[in-house]
Amino acid sequence: FIPSETKDLFYKGFCKSILWPTMHYLVPLTPKCGRRFDRRAWQAYIAANKCFVDRVVEFINPDDDMVWIHDYHLIVLPTLLRKRFH
Repeated sequence: FIPSETKDLFYKGFCKSILWPTMHYLVPLTPKCGRRFDRRAWQAYIAANKCFVDRVVEFINPDDDMVWIHDYHLIVLPTLLRKRFH
């Protein structure tokens, strides 16, 4: 349900190259060491999270259901869900 190019930039570009190292205290020590911020990867990350929102809302009742999100791949998903329903 995520377009192929978006999926690659989301997973390999942002999640694995930016978020995973950051969440595991492996940030670069110098600007020359490590990957720099990539706006296209960030935009793909947001787009992929929006795809997840579209899928989740197909299955939940916002008045009765609680959604538990436990993964750095979907860090912005709670905010996007709240914005969808409020």
